[in-house]
Amino acid sequence: MNNGTILFLTFAITIIIGVAIRYFLWKLKIKDQKSIDKDWEDFERAISKNDVIQIRLIGEKLVWNSYLKTTQLKTMIKIVNQNLNKNPELEKLSLDLLNKKLHRERKILTYNH
Repeated sequence: MNNGTILFLTFAITIIIGVAIRYFLWKLKIKDQKSIDKDWEDFERAISKNDVIQIRLIGEKLVWNSYLKTTQLKTMIKIVNQNLNKNPELEKLSLDLLNKKLHRERKILTYNH
């Protein structure tokens, strides 16, 4: 193979991989958007039943959902922190929620000339 063919194949493979990754991320976003309402209802149901296992499982799905609203995040933090002393298995979820809150509240530095 000559250098031109190798260069072309390298670019083609790179573009194909990039497009595949973008497609996968796009599908995940659509899935998140479709599931947020149902997951939130399931989370509220788990709270009403005081089912710590379901609170943790559904909470872990919700914390990674990009469509989670700030009000929902604050509600989750409040509920998880209230139950943290009695249920130490919620500690990881509590930390994940705190990290999401800090991520949303971060200040983005910009370079001004």
